This record gives sequence, structure tokens and C-alpha cells, in this order.
Amino acid sequence: MIDFHEWQQRDLQAIGRQKQRLQRLVLLRTVSFLAMVFAFAAGFDGHVLGTVCGVLLLAAFLMLVRRHQKASFAKLLTESHLGCVQAFLDRKSGKWRDFSDDGHDLMREDRPQEADLPIFGRASLYQYLSAARTKAGRERLAALLSPFPDAADAIRLRQQAVRELSGRPQELLDLEAMSHLLPLGTDLSEFCTMLEQDSIKKSKALRLLSSLLPVLSFVTLALAIAGRLDTTIPGLLFSLQLLLSFLLLRRNQALLAPLMALPQELSVYEQLLARLEEEGFASPLLLASPDTFTSRSTSCTLPASRAAPSILSAWRA
Repeated sequence: MIDFHEWQQRDLQAIGRQKQRLQRLVLLRTVSFLAMVFAFAAGFDGHVLGTVCGVLLLAAFLMLVRRHQKASFAKLLTESHLGCVQAFLDRKSGKWRDFSDDGHDLMREDRPQEADLPIFGRASLYQYLSAARTKAGRERLAALLSPFPDAADAIRLRQQAVRELSGRPQELLDLEAMSHLLPLGTDLSEFCTMLEQDSIKKSKALRLLSSLLPVLSFVTLALAIAGRLDTTIPGLLFSLQLLLSFLLLRRNQALLAPLMALPQELSVYEQLLARLEEEGFASPLLLASPDTFTSRSTSCTLPASRAAPSILSAWRA
């Protein structure tokens, strides 16, 4: 028997410890940064020991920044886990009717039974079951709730996955917590389309220039600092790079547009699929996700966004 109240208390205690750790890391990071500034100031005045201490403090500061990032993500994941636990408790108390995702936008006009029966909309079957976070996952769950069932083999495969996950509730809840770091309605189709396209066409001259200019700029800057070259030359080279960046800004913005909407989604996908692989599931539906994600197939639909959410939802039924 799963005690969600116990899991809830455990998550609250873990969040409290993580907050304290983050506060300590912030204090240490601030102290190391101020000490680094004073050390480099002493080194600038001619004290070699100050420069050495400054370099060591810089390394310590960067290490603390990295640890703070990891600790922040761990706290975010624990808070997501707590939210998933609370969602299960809300399903028992009846508060699930207030869940934000009720699937109303997935209703189809050619299926009037979806409006007559509580399949989509407020207080619907979809609202009770859904664990999907991506656009593809929501659509997949909606398809599973349609009056037209899948083939018998597909249903048996899904039932096999549900049985396997049912025996591992802790791992299942961890996967759901990780998936809930994705914003609701995440859509990676545009990004996948970009990955499937041929290599971006770029002239050989521009490719050569983009490789040589940074190297030449920093080499001439080092020579100028050493007093062997006039500072005008590195200044001109850096100005040329800046000018080229402005000239190619619109083109680069178009190329990077699919990435601008993915601040952390790809990182979450990577960790989610790696976790699926580490768990050693036997179901073909779960085994296929990491391999398909890493392949350059023509159907880059990111199956974890389709199969996993629907299976997570089916587990609740």
C-alpha cells in the first residue's frame, strides 16, 4: 500500500534541507567572489601571491556556482515530486476537478460522444488521468480515449508496460516528477524538423572566416599585451567580428529560433530518457524511447513525449 502522506512529509523535509544547503552555497559563493576581487587587486599591485590566490579563488567560485546550479535543480525536482504526490492526494479528495489541463481543446467536432460523455472538459476522464506535459503526449492520450481502439497487439503492449510500472511506484513517480519540469504543452516538433534538415548551407569563405577571425583576434591581442604589436590591429579584428555579427544577426536569429523556446526542455528530456534507460524496463514501449530519441530518423517525434505520458496516465486507471 502506497502512503502518499508519508511521501509528502518526506518531500517537505527534503525541500527544507535543500533550502538550507542553497543558503550556505550562496554565502560561500559571495565570500569567495569578494575574496577573489581583493586577491586580484593585490596581484595587480605587484603581489604574486595575490594573483595565485585570485586564481584559486576563481576556481573555487566557479565550482560553487556549478554546485549551486545542481542544488537548485535538485530542489526544483523535489518540488515537482511533491506536486505529483499532491496530485495523487487530490484525486482521492476530489480536488482533481480543479486541475488546469482538462483536455477541452482536444475535443473533436466529428465525435459528439466526447461532448455528451465526460471524456474531455472539466470533471472528465482525461482531466483525472492525464500526466502528459507535451503536445504530442496530450494528443496521444486523447487518441487512447477515442471510441476507436488500437489494434489488439498495441493494446497488449501497453498493458504490459502498465503492469511493469505498477510494480515500481517509486520509480514511476520519479519519472512523472521529472516530466513535470516540462511546461504544459511543450512542442519539440519544430526543433526535430530542424534536426532532420540537411546541414545548413554556408559558403566556404564564411566558414573559413568564422574559424580564423577569433584565433587571429586573440593572438594579436596577446601580442599587443606583450608589447610586440600595436593595439590597433586586435581592435580592428574584434570590430570586424562585431560588424559581421550584426550583419548576420537576422539570419542567425532564424536559425536559432527553435532553440529560443527550449530553455531547459532538452536537458529534462535527456535526463528523463537516461532514467528510463537506467531502470532496465522490459516493455518494448519503454525500451524504444531512448534509442529512437538519439537516432536521426525521419520521424523525430520524441516517443517519450508520446508513450510515457499515456502509460503514466493509464497506470492511474
